[in-house]
Amino acid sequence: MDLLNDGVPSFEDAELAPEFTPLKNNLNETAPSLSKVDANIMPKITPEQKLEHEDRAHSKHSPSSLENKAACEGWFNDPDPTRDRTAANRGSLGHEMVEKDNFDMAPDDLELTEAAVKCKKFMGRFAKLGTTHHKELRLAIQDQFGHLDHLYLHTDLSADIVDLKFARNIYKADTAQFWAYMLGTWDRFPEVEEIRVWVLHPFLDHVDTETYSRSKDYNRLHAVVARIIKGAENPNPDNFRIGKHCTYCGRLSTCRKWAELGVDIASRYDKEGQKYSIPSTGSTHGPDIDDPETLAVLWRIAPLIKKASEGWRKAALKMRQEGTDVPGLELTERAGDREITNAAAAFSAISDRVKPEDFIQACEVKIGELEKIFAETFPRGEKGSSKKELMSRLLDASAVSSGAPVQMLRELKQ
Repeated sequence: MDLLNDGVPSFEDAELAPEFTPLKNNLNETAPSLSKVDANIMPKITPEQKLEHEDRAHSKHSPSSLENKAACEGWFNDPDPTRDRTAANRGSLGHEMVEKDNFDMAPDDLELTEAAVKCKKFMGRFAKLGTTHHKELRLAIQDQFGHLDHLYLHTDLSADIVDLKFARNIYKADTAQFWAYMLGTWDRFPEVEEIRVWVLHPFLDHVDTETYSRSKDYNRLHAVVARIIKGAENPNPDNFRIGKHCTYCGRLSTCRKWAELGVDIASRYDKEGQKYSIPSTGSTHGPDIDDPETLAVLWRIAPLIKKASEGWRKAALKMRQEGTDVPGLELTERAGDREITNAAAAFSAISDRVKPEDFIQACEVKIGELEKIFAETFPRGEKGSSKKELMSRLLDASAVSSGAPVQMLRELKQ
């Protein structure tokens, strides 16, 4: 409904004048191809690069964390180094492509390249005569700091804040992250009165925007942001709240709210679990669930319960390894998984007794790795067709199969 009714500019308006234009209903249209976005921008093969801002320091209560801390003052970003950061790194690469005007940085990811081009073309509307464009500007925000994607300062004493979201869920412009950025902008540039916030979602063809003024909004937003930071600095467990923000919370394995929820859910499925129940009024054990609304809620929290339980197990193991007894649990071990780490070396070691055609029967070929190897045999400019040709050859040789489609549920975008 936001897309249909908000009337915000869309990415398809990127080449139009910067004045307001209603959003076109494009829900039933296919996403534009890279060639339609800009035929002159085609990726080239370049060496892998370290992301420029990958190791940049963040303040304890950075603007990007404030929305989650507004939802739960106990939230902090999960520091687990083993956490999958594929999506985050992909988004960071998209940011750098736009920041550096370099659209050759992701030669194997045309979707990301297209998304970056969309953002760059949309942002062309902010480049006016006399406008100053700041990129990745560090701003002081009360006693914290943050880095703003793009800030355009205009000669009419107004400003545009532009934030890029390479994600598939909507980030609203009227949220704590952007309140903080506006406070930092007003403090650093006291001449600025009006600020327009633009949050670009290129994967969704959606733009969320809000307008604020120093005279009407500064004092109110300053108080709200200060309250969020104060609560997060001295979090009260009684005020912790469960929600989608828990997914990336570093407190999940020690959060009492999640421990209580886990026990409550366990008691619904297993009578044995009732003896561990935290005393409460009324029974928590009922018949098998046949209520669609209840199933919808359980479906949403299932991945969070899984992550929380993994955290509890790791915490208990660490405690025992450090010498503290955990009642009812003993420390044991199992043999580690064996794995061939170098197929060429392994064959060399046994080649006097095993033929290559027999050895290959014990090998597992990863389709993704094979695609990369096969693509390297093609000259530049033709690598894009390598996957199709490889699949054609494998099918002709009856050497590949595709599993049957798997049905699954996915939450509707709001």
